[in-house]
Amino acid sequence: MPNPALLEVPDEVLIAGTIHAYSRIFGAQLGEQVNSILSAKASPSWFATLRQDRKAANLVAYDDYRDPRFLLKEALDDEGIVHYGIENFDQEWKVVAATLRRKLNAWFHGSLEPNLATFIQLVEGLRFLADRSKLPIANDLMANVNRARAIQAGDYVAGKAAPVPEVTPDDQEFAERLKAKKEEIIKRPPIGSEWLGSKGTRKIVISKVLRDVTENGVSIKSQLGPDPDEVVTSWLRYYPKGGEAKVADDGAVMGYSMGQAYLIGWLNVENNETSNEVKGFALPYEYIFTGSDVRDIVSGKLLSIDATEPITALLESLKSVLSEGDFLAITPYGEILKQNESAQAEIVTVAHKNIWFKGHLPG
Repeated sequence: MPNPALLEVPDEVLIAGTIHAYSRIFGAQLGEQVNSILSAKASPSWFATLRQDRKAANLVAYDDYRDPRFLLKEALDDEGIVHYGIENFDQEWKVVAATLRRKLNAWFHGSLEPNLATFIQLVEGLRFLADRSKLPIANDLMANVNRARAIQAGDYVAGKAAPVPEVTPDDQEFAERLKAKKEEIIKRPPIGSEWLGSKGTRKIVISKVLRDVTENGVSIKSQLGPDPDEVVTSWLRYYPKGGEAKVADDGAVMGYSMGQAYLIGWLNVENNETSNEVKGFALPYEYIFTGSDVRDIVSGKLLSIDATEPITALLESLKSVLSEGDFLAITPYGEILKQNESAQAEIVTVAHKNIWFKGHLPG
């Protein structure tokens, strides 16, 4: 299969299609290396045996030894066989592979935004492993990482005659789905984000003292759903002093802070409810569940110490569905995602900014 062309512009479809293509090529080349070595040194039926063992253990049974997610997962298993088929496999390879595997799973689940930062992160991970294991794609990956960094820094601007790189129909379809998701986010971003589009015309007043919402001097608290007090509380998290706010036709509520308009909540409760479909892209943070708390992997902070409101209910919710050592991500909508091998990104529960790490969610 042909290697993707160098990026010319930071187009979402091109970025997504190129990542998708590179992951497939990386998997094909590493898979053939592993198959060649293990077929000669272990057994020609090594993959069939491994698949049978995974099925017997009720684990995900991959269909192809060239699937990069399969290769990365099995390479991390010290008691497995795959790492014996990888050239120059060592602890550093394993560490990079662990992070890349989680990120690729998130990518294939559609929960990473198709932008230059994601491109650099994923393609650089692929490049490191490809270079270490002497895969033919290594130099091409390096060239495109360098191009992406140059575009990001403003050091490269495509000329008028620059050809528009092509992506395969399958990659194009995947990329278009991510682009459509991004367009939906732009239409109505997460609570706490800057307001986009025209201002609402319906005026309401949120009273911090009375914990009430009025329109033309009359309380409309009865319109706030089954738990109006919690709705008022949630609005005041993003609009602490209260005051005049505006409501758009779709029920989005807008408040001002320092002259900037923000989305502070919804008058229609159903718009703030969650479903199994992930609305947002994962933020650039990663967390691990300790069994009784959540730790930010980079800073080392514990949620129980960093949050500004009680998190007992949140932690109980996490304990009911997570195991110690599970990795988590979060979207700007507060959707907490378990980074797993399932076919879809799994929303564990939803948090707001005061029961999560400071500065990680909008608002």
